[in-house]
Amino acid sequence: MMKRQGPVLLFGLLTVFLHSPAFAQGMDMARWFGPDVGNRTFLTQYSLDIYTNSDVEGQDTDLGLLEHNFFLLAPIWQNERNEFGITAQVELQDTDTDALLPREGLPLPSQLWEVRIGAIYRGVIRGDWIWGVTASLGSASNEPFQAGDAFDGTLGGLLRIPHKKQNAWLFFLYFATNREFLNYVPLLGAGYWWEPSDKFRAVVGVPFASLAYKPIEKLSLDLGYFPVRNIHAKATYKITRFLNVFGGFDWRNQRYFRADREDNNQRIFYYEKRVGGGFRLGVAIGVALTFQGGWAFDRFYFEGEDYGDRDGNMIDVADSPYGTVKIGARF
Repeated sequence: MMKRQGPVLLFGLLTVFLHSPAFAQGMDMARWFGPDVGNRTFLTQYSLDIYTNSDVEGQDTDLGLLEHNFFLLAPIWQNERNEFGITAQVELQDTDTDALLPREGLPLPSQLWEVRIGAIYRGVIRGDWIWGVTASLGSASNEPFQAGDAFDGTLGGLLRIPHKKQNAWLFFLYFATNREFLNYVPLLGAGYWWEPSDKFRAVVGVPFASLAYKPIEKLSLDLGYFPVRNIHAKATYKITRFLNVFGGFDWRNQRYFRADREDNNQRIFYYEKRVGGGFRLGVAIGVALTFQGGWAFDRFYFEGEDYGDRDGNMIDVADSPYGTVKIGARF
């Protein structure tokens, strides 16, 4: 049976509301858009991604990368009609390189941080309609919180209107100051949650699409897309109650404000695609270890206002194997 608060699902929708890859790892979008209110659990996790040193095209140097991610979700107050929680995250890209941003000849910062706090509320109205709001404030920079132009924020709203058993209409509004596209533009969206059985769930809307499918009891398939360059695909097989194996593909990006930049609209972007697999092992009640490995490709940094600026100021990093270790607790 497909659990209503299943694995990290609806990746595209998560990108809309919670802005950051750390939330994508830690939050379950079935809980944000789903029908259950008032049973949110405490969640915390830490992960470390390790990349081997890889050549930088056109420069006599290479680039090594360690990526740290910490996430916390703590329910503060909840009952059968309301839930309120707070979130915190810290991400760090720790690079070892002499690579330069070609246009200005400036070195790529050795540390790129994202530090963020947020809050989430959902409540039941009109019998079984659900509304919600989420907000966050943070700083993504090589020197976070050191200047006003290094701050960014998000604000999102949700309305879920049930329709025919487990289905629902979804409407949302999302505003962000450090989004991949249409920065500072309120983004309106609508979709339909279709759940004909506990083995299949799809959300189709504008501007997103996602699905979760269990062709057999032990196998789960998840797929999500959100414009412009966010894709998540994952297959998970349950071997025992405590051991899962998985494989998947991700296309992701991150964005940072470099301190002392001359143009406040300029950001450092990082893009990569990854294919890999691993296993998740339950080591205690509510505690799990995850080990993953694979291949990272189409990797590059650039500084500019948007994706169209990439060619003139790119640090093109060669493909690399990577490994991930993650520990998480939920209770």
